[in-house]
Amino acid sequence: MEEYTGSPDKNTDAIFNIVMEEFSCCGVNGAADFALFTDNTKWNQKNVPDSCCKEMESNCGNNYTADNDKINHEGCLTKTSNWVETNMMIAGIVAVAVVVLQILAIIMACALRRGGQGVLA
Repeated sequence: MEEYTGSPDKNTDAIFNIVMEEFSCCGVNGAADFALFTDNTKWNQKNVPDSCCKEMESNCGNNYTADNDKINHEGCLTKTSNWVETNMMIAGIVAVAVVVLQILAIIMACALRRGGQGVLA
């Protein structure tokens, strides 16, 4: 957050903007993070990025106030943690299924190898 400048040319800023847009969140803990944790020489602390806005418009994050209902106020840490927690079950099931398939493939390869001894030798 301290290094955030809003520049689309800076990879960390671009990634952070994508996360804020995709998860409909703003800042790490909330929209107030931009006033509290950004470097005032690189970022106008009265603003939040446009990627914090519920509907994307140019300069919609300017002159941020805590009661502005056009801004997503929830922090991205909470939103991404909830997303990971929700999707971990699916990822775990897929991982177990892949492991089981790999073990079955190894067993079949061993059975074929043992059954075919002497054929190619």
